[in-house]
Amino acid sequence: MLINRHFGINFYEFINKYRIEEAKKMLVDPEYKNTTITDIYLAVGFNSKLVF
Repeated sequence: MLINRHFGINFYEFINKYRIEEAKKMLVDPEYKNTTITDIYLAVGFNSKLVF
């Protein structure tokens, strides 16, 4: 309820925002250049490529 009121989004959207931002950082980081997209979406907390 606090997240909904303060940020104007639900908890699911709030968490996914941070997951997506972390995935974007990993995708452009040379350290992860040999990491698959599957490994990245799993690392940031997504369980499905479709949802990612």
